[in-house]
Amino acid sequence: MARARAAATKSGKEPEGRKRAPRHSRDELRTLMLEAGGAVLVDGGLGTGVDHITFKRVFERLAADHGIHLTNASVIGRIWPDQAAFQTDVLLEFAQQESSSQFLRTLGPLQEMVELSDLRSVESRRLALQELCRVGAAANMRAIRDSPTWDTWRGVWAYAFQRAGRRAKASVSGSTRQEVRKTLLLAYEATTRRYQAIYELAGPLLGFRLRSPYTFRQLAVAVAALAEGCGLRDQVDPASSRDILLPTGPGGEKQEWTLFGIGLEALMNKFLEPDPDWRPRADD
Repeated sequence: MARARAAATKSGKEPEGRKRAPRHSRDELRTLMLEAGGAVLVDGGLGTGVDHITFKRVFERLAADHGIHLTNASVIGRIWPDQAAFQTDVLLEFAQQESSSQFLRTLGPLQEMVELSDLRSVESRRLALQELCRVGAAANMRAIRDSPTWDTWRGVWAYAFQRAGRRAKASVSGSTRQEVRKTLLLAYEATTRRYQAIYELAGPLLGFRLRSPYTFRQLAVAVAALAEGCGLRDQVDPASSRDILLPTGPGGEKQEWTLFGIGLEALMNKFLEPDPDWRPRADD
């Protein structure tokens, strides 16, 4: 057997039943490791910190999912100085990607509704805004319920922003936690600005302006906080959060609302008012 292996090696061929693993660049390995680390994070949650996101478990995940076999020597010193640095990058990558995906999941049902809305009178504009709140809020709650990663995403934020005096259960150091917090704040800022841009565009598009002294950023923060809180409550008390019938349809027809949608409409009415100088487009 040893001679067969030696002969195969000399001839440049692998012994039967064994295949040479493809070589991956440093960037490719980093991407694969972070994806596998995110999967391990979701599977294990953050109940005990990040101790379970080990190189060993990630290597096992890569072997099972992709047939890629790595060792500590494959990554330590080449991509990360140690396991703690890898765990930090897993948290940051996961938090930033989940923030972006949440943003994208809320846009789909709304764009066509705005284009089809009747904006010829103040009342029709109010009804259009009301329907956007109802449909958009329901879509957001469905996205949260259907997301396999939303609970973990909340856990990452809670973990990174634990009170300074609280004893950490994970192996991540205080300086590393500060780095995580700093990067998460950047992700928070980027997401807030995205939603702020939506409200800055949608308000005037529907013929509404901001009430003084509020800002669109305050509106974005308030809506995000309401969505996250309602999403959490929906998981433990769905009967109070869903299928609320209100006579808001044509002719007083009852429509299904979510608790988030009701709160969202209230926020919009508080922050926005009809713009008396607004005129609809010629084709409206």
